[in-house]
Amino acid sequence: MTPAARADMEARADRALRRSELAEALGLYETLVRAFPDDSALALKLSNLRDSLQPTELQALQA
Repeated sequence: MTPAARADMEARADRALRRSELAEALGLYETLVRAFPDDSALALKLSNLRDSLQPTELQALQA
């Protein structure tokens, strides 16, 4: 993934989160974390999103 593609994907994830498009944000952050496993900032964003969801919400979004 190019740096520009990464920046675009992260911006889309951030925007989706601000718009409460949680499934979109979750999917994008998960893709980014898989592509960049050593990036602690991305891991923190994903962790914060998951922590903000109820278990049933998280299951519904992942389904």
